[in-house]
Amino acid sequence: VLVLVLVLVLVTVLYCNIWVHKSVYNCLCDAPIVNVAPRGRATQSAEPASAEMNPDMANDHYRNPRDSGKTCASVPMQDNPWWQLDLMSIYYITAVSVISVEHCCHKQLNGAEIRIGLRNETDNQRCAIISTAEGQYKYDYECGKTLARFVHVVLPGEQRNLTVCEVQVFGSVCQLMVH
Repeated sequence: VLVLVLVLVLVTVLYCNIWVHKSVYNCLCDAPIVNVAPRGRATQSAEPASAEMNPDMANDHYRNPRDSGKTCASVPMQDNPWWQLDLMSIYYITAVSVISVEHCCHKQLNGAEIRIGLRNETDNQRCAIISTAEGQYKYDYECGKTLARFVHVVLPGEQRNLTVCEVQVFGSVCQLMVH
């Protein structure tokens, strides 16, 4: 009987409930935080100039980009371009990292917004605005603890080009509980 009580106590400590829009999500509060991006599917606001720069290239696990043509996703010049990752499930997101081309193009990301949320829209909650620096190509941002399925990198402005080489999304699994 004592063992059963301990197991029940441990289980109740590990889970927390989050209510969103009349739905209850059961999250492992102490679950390990991992990069959940590899489980997702990438899209972007326009077809790339070449098949080699398709949206999946920013989710290919290659974190040391030196050649944008072989390892990065690129949205050609357009107004308010965006890159999106559908995580295919709901996660408790804590941080996002965005990687640019190592030797060029980091300025293209300046002012880009990282947005995360439950909707497949570019106006989800803003996690961060990327502020680029010379010589830096990896940008790490804490997002608090946000329930999300979709991650967008949105570059506001007219006639902008968006190149993203890798996006990492750190979080833990949540499951919808039906009551």
